[in-house]
Amino acid sequence: MKWTASDTDTMRCHFVRKNNGSYVSCDSVWMNGALMFPGLALPEYGRAFKLLK
Repeated sequence: MKWTASDTDTMRCHFVRKNNGSYVSCDSVWMNGALMFPGLALPEYGRAFKLLK
């Protein structure tokens, strides 16, 4: 994500496919190389996450 000309962040996700690709789910999210989900997941957000900059 490019916030300004000099401020960027990188988000990387890992997806799993099941049932011959009919079901796709994100099971891991890294922000700037640091594992954020599920490692730092907040229960109140479920499978969503909040990004504060």
